[in-house]
Amino acid sequence: MKKIIALGKFTLGIAALALLSGCLVVDDFNRPVGSGVQDATPYMVSPQAQCYRDPHYQDYIWEFDVWAENTSQAWVDVYDDWGFIESFPLFRENGQFWSSWWLEYETNLWCGDYYSFDFIAVDRWGNSEIVTRQH
Repeated sequence: MKKIIALGKFTLGIAALALLSGCLVVDDFNRPVGSGVQDATPYMVSPQAQCYRDPHYQDYIWEFDVWAENTSQAWVDVYDDWGFIESFPLFRENGQFWSSWWLEYETNLWCGDYYSFDFIAVDRWGNSEIVTRQH
């Protein structure tokens, strides 16, 4: 019986020491069902970057869109052969669909030039996914 009490005091002492150290241990594997916490990291489907002429604006329009699950923030980073050019935020349009469009004169892009587009999705815990497309 003395061994059990001594072991209990030892365990209690370790627990108190952990609390005093400012260390917080989170067990993410025993969440109650329906707790609202997602286990999955962001996942993107069909990212697209396209440029087309719009007769109304009489300018070219760059459009970026993607279907993204488990995402709280999304954007596109654009590169050419010499490096980074510009970043464009994507806005949640409907559920998991993220999109934005820009008049060409507002950007540093030219329709017909070759670019690499990194679509980036981030969840609220900082997990991310990057999908690259060429145009």
